[in-house]
Amino acid sequence: MRQLLIAFVCFLCMGASVREPEESRPLKGAVVDSEGREAELSEILGGKPSLLMLGYLDCPHLCSWSLATICRSVTELREEVGRDFRVVFLSLDPDESLEELAAERRRLERRYGRGNGSGWRFLKAEEAVVRQVASQVGFGYEAIDGGDFSHPAAFFVVDPQGVAQEAFYGLELPAARLAEAFEAANSGDERSWGEAFLMLCKKYNPLTGGYGREVEATLRVGGGLTLLGLLLGGYWTSRWRRRRWK
Repeated sequence: MRQLLIAFVCFLCMGASVREPEESRPLKGAVVDSEGREAELSEILGGKPSLLMLGYLDCPHLCSWSLATICRSVTELREEVGRDFRVVFLSLDPDESLEELAAERRRLERRYGRGNGSGWRFLKAEEAVVRQVASQVGFGYEAIDGGDFSHPAAFFVVDPQGVAQEAFYGLELPAARLAEAFEAANSGDERSWGEAFLMLCKKYNPLTGGYGREVEATLRVGGGLTLLGLLLGGYWTSRWRRRRWK
């Protein structure tokens, strides 16, 4: 039942997309952290690898699951948040409450239970900065009615120079693969974004929201028909069983 619910949520979120990144250069821009301090994104990302997530805390669908995925994955690592890498959350909503950002940061710090909390950074920024960062890493999103955003589920490993090097699409973030990505980022091994983009095509997960018009349209129709088939199949199976046992 949980898998069916997730599939339905993913179908609703397919208006956004994961795209090929604009270019490989350091992410930068003026940001404000959860404590209200102004900072430069390139300075926050500098010096050690980071795991970057774009989302917003009032998200009714994917973001709470994505943050839980991050916490679960980094807990399994030998490396420690703060000492060896950072976790950086950048809100899609320029009006995101600093109180909410601070509360979510503290909640994840407590759940993680290691280190001094310095490696968890929850940020907000002006829309132009968020759009630029999203474009650079290939994260497509759209503002929709009611103050919400349509967006995919994705995580990005950023190297110590602030350049996004690898992306994880969907709600799976295997700890072993994440450790390899951090090691590659530290060693300066640049992953081919073209190769990663082809991997997305071969290993498409509906949680990503799609990246091409033809693929997205096909998946919308196919996902809708699959969901309808599951519902109708369950209905007719239930009726058949009732008739059989009368």
